Amino acid sequence: MGTTLMIRGRASYLQQLWEADQFDGAGDFYWSASLILDPKKAAGAKAIAEVEAAEKDEFRKAYDKAKGQKPATFEAAWAALNDGTRALRDGDLKGGDYEGCRYVSPRATKGKQAQPIVLDITGRRPIASSSEPGAPYAGCEAVYQVEVWAQYEGKYKRTNITLLGVQFAGDGDAFGGGKPADLSKFQNLADQGEATEEDEALAGLA
Repeated sequence: MGTTLMIRGRASYLQQLWEADQFDGAGDFYWSASLILDPKKAAGAKAIAEVEAAEKDEFRKAYDKAKGQKPATFEAAWAALNDGTRALRDGDLKGGDYEGCRYVSPRATKGKQAQPIVLDITGRRPIASSSEPGAPYAGCEAVYQVEVWAQYEGKYKRTNITLLGVQFAGDGDAFGGGKPADLSKFQNLADQGEATEEDEALAGLA
């Protein structure tokens, strides 16, 4: 068991939030969603501090339990980690909307971990697809429930983050697929007595 956290940031890459898929068509099927953490915002700074503290704590536990050859100190083992072996990553290396931020890309592997729950802003109504009203979208504010854990065995020396759930927390600037259409804005156009050019053309063929 790792450390469970509730962290808030800007949702990204939600393509595999509802439907599990593979990486490049190979390997395990998994659900995933990224979360951008802005250190200039209170919620982002809090989340960054909490994730890093959990990473260190879990990695220390894994290091302490490890047998065989390992660095003489925990700090040396921790310093050997890089952006590819950390749960908390550097947004500057990714670029674009991630610049100046940190981010996490938690996932849950199908058959090994439970499918993440997705909730609306009330935290009570489950969202079954991206097309439902109240669904989180790329760029919105969201709260993620995640579990931070670590490994220090064989070739696996890293910190990990599992996705447990996502809750829509508020609108934001949409990107990467964007915000779903608001169905309430559409009108019923049937039987309004206004014939279009296409209607008139088809009538002429009758």
